[in-house]
Amino acid sequence: MNQSKRLEKYFTDLGSKDQPTRDLAAEYLGDLLEAEVISSVRLQEIIDQLGSRLEYEKSDIVLESILNALSHSVFSRHDLQLPSKAIWSILSRLNGCAFEHAKYILENT
Repeated sequence: MNQSKRLEKYFTDLGSKDQPTRDLAAEYLGDLLEAEVISSVRLQEIIDQLGSRLEYEKSDIVLESILNALSHSVFSRHDLQLPSKAIWSILSRLNGCAFEHAKYILENT
């Protein structure tokens, strides 16, 4: 499977009804953000996809994975736009590691 098709699969998996599938997709996308092996345009697309899920995600486990993934891009690329507004909108419902990831992102963007 080529990289484009794999990305589309994981973008689709972010919307799955199955919590472990959504969690795995967020973790995989986070690995791509951390590795910086793709173009800025694709990295921004990943950030946008992850950010779009923040307000709708019900699982604390998946939220933590999404925020962890987003936190990988804070220092790696300064030209990327992180979903700060979406993070602020869910901040009050976060706890534990998810809150720490969100705080880290907001403090460094």
